[in-house]
Amino acid sequence: NINGIPLIESQIRKLALMNIKKIFISINYLGEVIKKHLGNGKKYNVQIKYIKESKKLGTAGPLSILDLNKMSIDEPILVINGDVFTDHNFGHLYDYHFDNNSKFTICAKDYNISIPFGVIKIVKNKLVKIEEKPSEKYLCNAGIYALNKSIIREIPKNTFFDMNQLIEKCILKEIDIKVYPLHEYWKEIGNIADLKIVKKYFKKHKII
Repeated sequence: NINGIPLIESQIRKLALMNIKKIFISINYLGEVIKKHLGNGKKYNVQIKYIKESKKLGTAGPLSILDLNKMSIDEPILVINGDVFTDHNFGHLYDYHFDNNSKFTICAKDYNISIPFGVIKIVKNKLVKIEEKPSEKYLCNAGIYALNKSIIREIPKNTFFDMNQLIEKCILKEIDIKVYPLHEYWKEIGNIADLKIVKKYFKKHKII
């Protein structure tokens, strides 16, 4: 709950402003609570349909339930993890996906790790260097994707299948995966501490 609005509702309001009108929500645990709150999406000026998991299907598995034949063939599907809070304009991701003729685009965010100590480098038990409080920068998966239907067809039906498994499968099949660097605010809310950080950011910037 951020400023009185559940995170998933905040995501839907943002998508509606970007003229993304057809939304599917994968539900399992407490799915009826989500369904009761959001309904069919009419109050947000979108159309919401629910993918009901009969068992846990992972972060990619629910996509295999979609009826792809009823979807426009040239329309990529935006996939967002439900615990992601960002002020990114998803239209920019779509533009990047189209401009690069991509089938699979992954949003990535810089993540810095700082070590608060001097790091010792040794060779055969002999000190050769000490690096004072180094930091490392990594490009990390942001849990936001643009997928063509051909990629979704790579997901096995009714099987637990995570997005990292789909990525690995595509790499093995030499399917080109593009990476879109995310420069805007982004936070995965995995615990209470993360939620407090996001609430503080929201209060300052008043994003949706």
